[in-house]
Amino acid sequence: MSQSPTSFFQEKPKKPQTSVSSLFDRIKERKKTAENCVNRQAVIRDLASLWKNESEIFDIIHELSLKDSSYLVRIVALQELAKGWGALPGTLELLMEVAASETDKFVREAALQELIDGWREDEVQKFIKVLHRRK
Repeated sequence: MSQSPTSFFQEKPKKPQTSVSSLFDRIKERKKTAENCVNRQAVIRDLASLWKNESEIFDIIHELSLKDSSYLVRIVALQELAKGWGALPGTLELLMEVAASETDKFVREAALQELIDGWREDEVQKFIKVLHRRK
C-alpha cells in the first residue's frame, strides 16, 4: 500500500548513510559547478540540520560563509553557523569580523543581525553599538 501524500510530508528526513568525508568531497565538487544559489542554500540548511555535531560540516559552512560567490549563500551560511554552532570558538569572532569588514552590505547586515539576535554579552553589545554609530 502506498503512503498518503500527507504522511509522506510529515515524516522527518532520514540521515543519509554516507561518511562526512565523502560528503565533504562531493560538496566541494558541487560547489565548483553549481550555478543555482538556491540549491546551495538548501544544501547548507540540510547539512546544518542533519550533521550539526560534525566538525567537518562546520568547516564546510564556515568556508561557504566567506568564499561563496553568492551573497545569499553566504548569508544562509552565517545564519546556520550562528544557529547551530554559536557556542563554538570562532563563530562569534567570525560574525564580528564579517559585520565589521565585509564588503557586501547584505552579508554585513546579516552578520550584525545574528549578533543582535544571539549574543547578549556586554562586549558584543558594545561592538554592535559601535557598528551602529558608523552607519
